[in-house]
Amino acid sequence: MKRQKTVEHVKAELAARLGIDEVDPDVWNYLSRPSVAWVQAAMDCEVDAIDDLVDEYKAVPRAKGSPPPGARRAVPVRLDVGKEPKAHRGRADAFQERGQALARMLADQAAAEPDVIAFRSDVIGGRLLRLEQVGPWVREQAKKDGAPTTWAEVPWPVDPGDKRVPRLLLRSLHYVSADGAESAFTAEGGVLERLRREAELLSGTYGYGWREHEAATWLLTGIAPAVVSAACTWRHNTAHAPASRFTLELDPMIPPRVVAAMYTRARRRIGITGRTRTMSTKHHALAMFAWDGYRDDEPWPAILESWNKANPKWKYSTVGNLKRDAERAFERLLQPVYGHANTDGGNDHE
Repeated sequence: MKRQKTVEHVKAELAARLGIDEVDPDVWNYLSRPSVAWVQAAMDCEVDAIDDLVDEYKAVPRAKGSPPPGARRAVPVRLDVGKEPKAHRGRADAFQERGQALARMLADQAAAEPDVIAFRSDVIGGRLLRLEQVGPWVREQAKKDGAPTTWAEVPWPVDPGDKRVPRLLLRSLHYVSADGAESAFTAEGGVLERLRREAELLSGTYGYGWREHEAATWLLTGIAPAVVSAACTWRHNTAHAPASRFTLELDPMIPPRVVAAMYTRARRRIGITGRTRTMSTKHHALAMFAWDGYRDDEPWPAILESWNKANPKWKYSTVGNLKRDAERAFERLLQPVYGHANTDGGNDHE
């Protein structure tokens, strides 16, 4: 599952990819504009978004006032202010500002938690790390903590007669460094295990937006996790396509019109465009009737006879027509066709 990055994470990754110490602020401001959307797409972990961001950065003229190339391009399927009618852009901007304000306020509240104060005092001496210091710090700390702890998962209370082998597992700290998302196994009693538990607690307390990897990174750096107003996640079940689903996570303040637009763009990305043609009552009934006969190895002539007797208003005169319609109904129910864009799972945010 893809996870959202912060502005600082994306900026550091872009500079590293370009081999420079700092990105040009004018170019960065342009790429951050909602109507352009390249930075937001990289934050949302869109497929190939960081590569596109690098290409766009190189293509943008450095002279102030020059019209940047591709200014009308926008990354699809996110709650993009640039796609809103002009009359509604002020409201969309307000939701972005709401998210920024909430991110700051939640981070300030979390920073006042006694456990957070104690962790930062005990572990990093009250001095926050820079993002580029996180990876080396975690790796060094892992050496100090020692070998990872192997945990055994068993039913409790233990049944002496239970001969099953306990399930063994390792715990992992997930975090973000200047190189992107990373993880490290933890040892019981070690600093990284303490960090993992603190991040887990914060994630449970502050809810959506404070995923464990973001909370862990915030504990070390103070980089506040982003608070998004709306997120759309696609779960593509490759084994059973009809079980694929979108999940929407919404700020209750988001108006229905914005949610509808976001969902429409999400459907378009997986190849569903225009109106969805639903099957008729007859064809649903035929699919179920023929399916039962097909599973019982009934010959098609027998299925035709039974169908016509049970459904005189939808009678078929030939086996060929019934079989054709039944197989089409099977296909539409069991083999929906989705496009290739991000069908392995992905997030869209505002």
